[in-house]
Amino acid sequence: MIRTVNTIFFVLAQQSDRCYGRTSATRHTALGCALLGLQRHGEHCGSVTWTALEDNASSWIWASFTLPGNYFIADFSSKLTRAEQQHELTSPFLIVKSSILGTPSTMKVYLDIDIGDAAKYEQESAAYQRAVDFMQQCGSQYGLSGSLPDLDEEGLQMLREGYSSDPSWSSKGDMSTQQPPQLRAGRIVAELFDKEVPKTAENFRCLCTGEKGVGKSSKKPLHFKGTTFHRIEHDFCCQGGDVVRGDGSGGDSIYGGKFNDEKPGLKLKHDAAGILSMANSGKNSNTSQFFFTLGAAPQCDGKHVVFGKVVEGLDILQRIDKEAASPDGVPKVDVTIADCGVL
Repeated sequence: MIRTVNTIFFVLAQQSDRCYGRTSATRHTALGCALLGLQRHGEHCGSVTWTALEDNASSWIWASFTLPGNYFIADFSSKLTRAEQQHELTSPFLIVKSSILGTPSTMKVYLDIDIGDAAKYEQESAAYQRAVDFMQQCGSQYGLSGSLPDLDEEGLQMLREGYSSDPSWSSKGDMSTQQPPQLRAGRIVAELFDKEVPKTAENFRCLCTGEKGVGKSSKKPLHFKGTTFHRIEHDFCCQGGDVVRGDGSGGDSIYGGKFNDEKPGLKLKHDAAGILSMANSGKNSNTSQFFFTLGAAPQCDGKHVVFGKVVEGLDILQRIDKEAASPDGVPKVDVTIADCGVL
């Protein structure tokens, strides 16, 4: 019966999670046809969530549903070509339109990394801003023109003396004519192995977005944003993710505490820098803590669940290793996840 049903699917964008099916059969058959199509020609979809059902003037039934996961339908037929993106398929599908064809999309997350003392940076930035403001408002009184970076050492010294001798300005706090270096080191992008270790990958993804709110037991935000890497050992690992205490003694997960190891992840190797793996306190004790390898770490193989790898930003890890790592793992400077999310 399904072979007599005409269905059209549209994959709207490269990382779209919404598809639309159209059929002239009953609504029940429309859902069955949609599921059959996904299972025959794309990823196994599990369950779907209907978001709309309506009839139009031509008596077609349009069914909109959402896929549970960050992937798109792919590998429909050997007839598909990237050039045309519109092809005839075997029943029950007549036409498929897609903005991208190929393998299912990969789950990627990003971590924006700051290196340095955030409190000190804020103080130094405020002091520099006072110098900028003083130059703009009072520089002409001392025969100075242009902006602060334009001044030579003689002009800078004159500006400092003028600032310190003016109570209306010096009372605001110290002034600095030297702009502090930026904390932002850059962005690390990691690919998550959501097919091999879906539970571990989903936990990390949600901790990057913060979408799960606070932990049921810890009552702490389930979010990496603003947390620091508490252990950075030279040529070994950069460990963080303690969303509870921040020092490596705590942790939580979207599942309400510790969750079990996923065996496929235990089979993957820590064979290079940039491997993303779960920190733990023993078997089946995963929470929110994780680490990036800073070099090959075969001693972790079989003991820690590997669930991703760095695809952009290995240079950031190299800088962390150079500037913050120590032999005993105590960071020389703060390394903070300033922002994070999903790409």
